Amino acid sequence: MLKYIKYIYLRGLQEMKKLICVFLVLIFVIGLGVMPAAAFVAPLKSSATQITENKNVSLEKCVVVIRPNKNYCSVAFDLVLLNSGDDTSVTMGIPVNFSSVTAVNSLSVKVNGETVKTAQKSMSRNNALGDSQPFYSTMNTWSLNMLKDEAVFISISLTVDSSKYTNDTQRLDLPLELLNLWAGNTAKFNMEVYSPYLELYAYDKNPVFSPTSATGDGIIYWDYEDVELFTDGVIFYSMEDMVPSRYYLNVYSDKSTIEYNAALLFRNRNYTKAIEIIDSSLMDNDDFAFMKLLCHVQLGEMDTAMDVLDIIYGRDVLASGTSEYNVKDWANMYMLKMKYDHLYSTKALPETMKETLENGLAAISSSKSYVFNLWASTELTRLKGLIKETDTDLATPDPSATPLPTGGSFLENPSLTIFGYRLDAKLLIVAFAVIIFVLVFIIISVGSSKKKSHKRKYRRF
Repeated sequence: MLKYIKYIYLRGLQEMKKLICVFLVLIFVIGLGVMPAAAFVAPLKSSATQITENKNVSLEKCVVVIRPNKNYCSVAFDLVLLNSGDDTSVTMGIPVNFSSVTAVNSLSVKVNGETVKTAQKSMSRNNALGDSQPFYSTMNTWSLNMLKDEAVFISISLTVDSSKYTNDTQRLDLPLELLNLWAGNTAKFNMEVYSPYLELYAYDKNPVFSPTSATGDGIIYWDYEDVELFTDGVIFYSMEDMVPSRYYLNVYSDKSTIEYNAALLFRNRNYTKAIEIIDSSLMDNDDFAFMKLLCHVQLGEMDTAMDVLDIIYGRDVLASGTSEYNVKDWANMYMLKMKYDHLYSTKALPETMKETLENGLAAISSSKSYVFNLWASTELTRLKGLIKETDTDLATPDPSATPLPTGGSFLENPSLTIFGYRLDAKLLIVAFAVIIFVLVFIIISVGSSKKKSHKRKYRRF
């Protein structure tokens, strides 16, 4: 009984770490054209009119934090620059506009904790850098003095407008190549992307600039110690309700149907009315049963949502035959994560959680779920560790319990405990036999001695 109680306690303790149900739909690809971007600092000529290379000031470290919101992105990044040359004045800048409709806003620049003023300057193309180097017509610029061997810490924050495609996908470019214009062979690079507004799931190919980890809290990390050459990247993301909403409005586009009416209510976030329509005539359609699940989640009615999940889990939903609108993998990841989180909240055994995760991943295209798979592989490793740890703990004898005799039954290996000492019964029997033998010998000897004494007394008298 003690072992069983300990087993249950350990399993419950090991399941207390909270997992999340949010993930970004992230795709990193090589940037195509000038789109809204997270601005990275570029070295400029002293006239602040051209982007240039700086061969004496090296980039030692770059930390970027990106927070996508509904219509814009908040970006904060820290740079550490080191001057390996003589005392000098260094000019640098961030582009003002990235397209005709987007711009960097709320720019703040601090150097070693002190706010510095920025000035907008018109740029001309630096032909010495080649045609492949990005060109920005206007930049926010500033200058600072650096001593020989001095390192400066630059902290920058800004917002940048989001750009939407017709399918509601938003895009954020990362012009990391600008960082290659600083001196130095390698740099430490850390980036984090997270937003409380985005409960998203990855469903595209392996990013070019691959993240190194993804957590259950919905945070994606890029941690590189020695980056030799930066490559531009792009993040695509969509709000969670936009992914299925786009599917419903395109697949069920006939405005005369009840399906379109339900899709429109869902798009307009009238979840209660959408549920009423689905319950009345659309529950036989798995797509709309899934819509009902989403509606209950948005309304915070998780118990009812779980009841719906139990009905449709494992079925093909949002799986239009048109690849443009097929978001089956997104739906599968959504349902798998929801089921997995429920298992966690109910303190299911690691074996059950591992099996659920493995079976769910088998139904998801690996080419469309890089970030999700990155998190899942880490989680599977954690679960395997818990299972192994629990098995090892159960196999270890409880030192507080009285050890059982080895070798089988009492007859095969008999023992007795006397005054707290465990003694071999066979040795006790031998010792007892010896004591009996000695006692018998003494009794016989004493008896014989008395007879001889009696005989001597009888003869004397």
